[in-house]
Amino acid sequence: MTTTPMYASKGLAKLKNLETLPHLALDGGVQGWTVDELGCLHELKGEICIHGLEHVQDEEQAGKAALNRNDKVMKLTLTWAQNREETGQGNSDEVVLDGLQPHPGITSLELKNFYGRTFPSWLMNMAVVTSELIGGNPRALTNLTMLKLLNCRNCQTLPTLGHLPFLRTLFLSKFDVETIGSEFYASSRHYYDPGNGLVKAFPSLTKLVISGFPRLTTWIVPSQKVTIVFPCLERLRVKDCPELKSVPALHCESLTHLKLHELRCLESLDIVKVCTGLTTLRMRGNSFLTSLPAELANCRNLQRLEIANFDKIVSLPSLNSLGSLQLLAISCRALISLPDNFFHGLSSLEELGLSDSEKLVSIPKSLEERTSLKKLWIIGMDSCKAIPTDLSMFRRLSLLGFSSYSVKSLRSMLEAVEQLPLLRVLAIEGFKDEQQLQEYFSDMTPFLRLHPLKELGLVGSLHIRSLPEQLGLLTRITSLHLLWFYDLEEISEWVCNLSSLESLELRLCPSLKCLPSKEALRRLTKLRRLLINDCPLLAESYVKDKGPEWHKIEHLNYIEVDGEEIY
Repeated sequence: MTTTPMYASKGLAKLKNLETLPHLALDGGVQGWTVDELGCLHELKGEICIHGLEHVQDEEQAGKAALNRNDKVMKLTLTWAQNREETGQGNSDEVVLDGLQPHPGITSLELKNFYGRTFPSWLMNMAVVTSELIGGNPRALTNLTMLKLLNCRNCQTLPTLGHLPFLRTLFLSKFDVETIGSEFYASSRHYYDPGNGLVKAFPSLTKLVISGFPRLTTWIVPSQKVTIVFPCLERLRVKDCPELKSVPALHCESLTHLKLHELRCLESLDIVKVCTGLTTLRMRGNSFLTSLPAELANCRNLQRLEIANFDKIVSLPSLNSLGSLQLLAISCRALISLPDNFFHGLSSLEELGLSDSEKLVSIPKSLEERTSLKKLWIIGMDSCKAIPTDLSMFRRLSLLGFSSYSVKSLRSMLEAVEQLPLLRVLAIEGFKDEQQLQEYFSDMTPFLRLHPLKELGLVGSLHIRSLPEQLGLLTRITSLHLLWFYDLEEISEWVCNLSSLESLELRLCPSLKCLPSKEALRRLTKLRRLLINDCPLLAESYVKDKGPEWHKIEHLNYIEVDGEEIY
């Protein structure tokens, strides 16, 4: 079944034996279907997905859809238009949603672009009134396993969700909430464990995502002397909460994946101190923290550690106890030094990325101990002059990225690269001018002819107006990436010699006007993918069906321009 919403004409109610619906969109037109027609379709089962709910007239029309009577529908998705005028619209969203109460047996509920300031009572308490319970007590949505509340940007309170016994996945995106407090969890009347006298909040939740809370400053959890919070949580992602000062120290023994992105005001990493079972820790974007907690060394199961854009971190602690670490990625502009023995205990390390740490002067010599490395990426290290050019100990490398200005000798690095039999991906940046680029690839001619390289990435600079013809010798590469060649105006015909090329990416080449001729591109019989990003002149020439150069590339299977697939 297609997930692209379809428009239907009026008369949907006549299809009384209909069992499944495609994703449907309301358009508000006289001839279009209306949401109340769903009330006549008693055989519907599985999923109902409605777009364009801003076209529903009022609560009465919404109520006639009778979603609360249909116990065969397990999944419900309700979507309003994202870009619309908000004058009086929020109140309308609230009353419409009040009329669209689902049946209590529903297992999945998703709301998108709800602009009301508060949710109706049934959603705030996660309990609904069905037709057979009119006048009686609401029934809780106890079967719910997945809940997504996305882009509720005017909502200032969160519903109470901690009492839902089988809820496993929860996404909360773009709220106007300042505090996550006790109302988010559960009271003793909701979920009580008589075995130990404790309240369990979110007893089955395994994945929690909180994203895009621009005013969130405080996140409180109940006292864990009386409440067990998130006892089964495995994955937690907190993203784009620029005012949040702390993520609570959730004592989640089950937590294995933690991602903290763009929490600019975060002042502590207490959660890292207590969640020692982590296998993945990704942290990006912070303006306050000056160091990582020493307790990070207790995360002995950690396999992936990524630290990026921490503005004030100047040094990192020893990670010698992290013997299970397989991937380490560091990108911190203020970073000055790493301990001499920094890599000593990282016996399982296979992937290392050091990037954009402009003040880091040297790489610890203990890196040479990590002979199991398969991927090594050292890019954007302006002050670093000690990238090893003897790579003989890294015989397993399949990917290598480096800056030309961070090696003492390009020629010695070239000789080192030639000794890597498993190398398949090579990325080079930092060519100061066209002459250096030409000289480098002139020296590389024997390597280019013989080495089984599969992917090449080149990051340019100003004043490079042409690429070396020696690149045409790379007849085995399947992917070519060209980035930041600001003055490059064209790609010459040599590209047609890349007989194995399947994918070509061009990014941040603002002067680039055209590709080789149609005949040359047709000779690339294996080329299937073309990606053009931030190349405005090129993008203008290759507008689908309209651009003067479109005919050159219309035979390709996949074309992407500025992140959007156009063909």
